[in-house]
Amino acid sequence: MEFGLIEFASSHSGFLTMGTNGSVSLTGSGLFYEGNGVPGQITIVGNSGIVEIKCESGATMGGDTTLTISDIEVRAGSGGGPGTGSPCLGIGGGDAAAVVVDLGATPNARIYFGGKLNIPTNALSSGSYSSTSGGDPMTISAMFQ
Repeated sequence: MEFGLIEFASSHSGFLTMGTNGSVSLTGSGLFYEGNGVPGQITIVGNSGIVEIKCESGATMGGDTTLTISDIEVRAGSGGGPGTGSPCLGIGGGDAAAVVVDLGATPNARIYFGGKLNIPTNALSSGSYSSTSGGDPMTISAMFQ
């Protein structure tokens, strides 16, 4: 997921929620969304079999401060607005699949991810934030049956 460019005032806080189609909802104060957000996406290559998709419900992004990503959701086939996907519930053996895909019915299925970027009070400063530089990326599990 790429949440895009967020401008901010010296006093700011809020949430940027991205749907599995890349649409966003920004709540809070002192935050201004400039666009360019891209939902997460994977493709399950194949034309037969059943695949269970599991995913972690949260992640973090590092930068000048750590930002939390919560409420991660997933949707197969096509993306949707914030809150329209199935919640990611974890990747453990006892965790339920967030999405089940029948590759016979949907070959080379595309799976889309969205979530909520939590922006604490006055946490942002100039620069970039990433799960690969000081953060903790979301883990996805695809189990073929």
